[in-house]
Amino acid sequence: DMENTILFNELNTEAILGAYLNGFTEISNFSISNSSEMNTELVIFGYEIDMFKLSNIMIQNNSNIRRILFTEHVTNLFDNLIITDNTADRNAALSLNENSGVMKNCVISNNTLIFTTHGYEAVMQLDAHDDEEFIVENCVFSNNNTTSFDSRIIRTRSGWGEEPTIKFNNCLFSDNSTNYNTFMDVFNQGITEFNNCTFINNTSSYSTLKGYGDIIMNNTIMHDNTNYEIFMADWTPVSQETYKLTVDYSNIQNGENGIYNENGVNTINWGVGNIDEDPFFLLSGDHPYQLSELSPCIDTGTLDLPFGSVLPAYDLAGNPRVCDSAVDMGAYELPGLAAPIDLQITDATLSWQIPDGFITSGFNIYFDDEFLTTLSSTTAEYTFTNLIEEETY
Repeated sequence: DMENTILFNELNTEAILGAYLNGFTEISNFSISNSSEMNTELVIFGYEIDMFKLSNIMIQNNSNIRRILFTEHVTNLFDNLIITDNTADRNAALSLNENSGVMKNCVISNNTLIFTTHGYEAVMQLDAHDDEEFIVENCVFSNNNTTSFDSRIIRTRSGWGEEPTIKFNNCLFSDNSTNYNTFMDVFNQGITEFNNCTFINNTSSYSTLKGYGDIIMNNTIMHDNTNYEIFMADWTPVSQETYKLTVDYSNIQNGENGIYNENGVNTINWGVGNIDEDPFFLLSGDHPYQLSELSPCIDTGTLDLPFGSVLPAYDLAGNPRVCDSAVDMGAYELPGLAAPIDLQITDATLSWQIPDGFITSGFNIYFDDEFLTTLSSTTAEYTFTNLIEEETY
């Protein structure tokens, strides 16, 4: 329980420092804050770590500080990391430099980036490493703001000549605000994917996403944000490169007119299954951006995602990510009528029986919340392989 142990930092340097660590390093199950009476560099700093896992950690109520969490040359695994109610003058949540890894089930909320003279800063900055991959999955970015004219909420980037893949799967971006010309800079020279994301009520002076790289978007909702949902920048005077935006099965406010292609130099692939309609969110309860039964986004997505991209087993409200024969658009799945499956397990074999009156299209098999395979509707068992005796899965 992250509330059982509280670390309170009264130093002017980082509270936790890890550097040049081989193998696997894990820190978990506590909350951490700093003393606002002393200007502090940051809360957690990781440098040159093979695998760095942070789980069940809350970083909250920090102020008079430059950065919150900073890792460099690290493979990260963040799980249930909550960064909330912090005020900083450089990165008010995350600064990830030359990183790869996975960030899942995290909440970045109510953080403020105050006026900075550093430039190009963000509440969260994600710099992916070389040709590797960074996945952000089942995460919420909400109610963050910046007061600086040159700071956005999120900035993704890569080094020149590097082409990493950055994937945002099943994420919610809501009610964030910045004075800068975009909510999120996509400055990755590789490919950036948005699969089943929801962008709602984010404000900036001009656009929601600003692309300086190739972007692939599937099953995503972008509504009630700012002037343009997507701004594809003309970067040819600097890099001589043009970029490609591909949008499929998404609900984009103003449709193709919600996309601005600066000087017409980039390629816009407005694909199949796109709509421009009121998403009809629930607008109540713990998850106000769930879909209501009136939503045109129900069952209008696709499971034909880019190679290697897999949706999580559950949506942000804990509902199965796929309930019917098709997936919904956005970060939430409207719960369907699930069959009461009679599930049995013997050793490493699962078997099941569907009662009369229910028709199934198939079965998705997950192992420790990771998708393994899809089975046909006539299959009634599955055996897991390579399990270790006396281990818990």
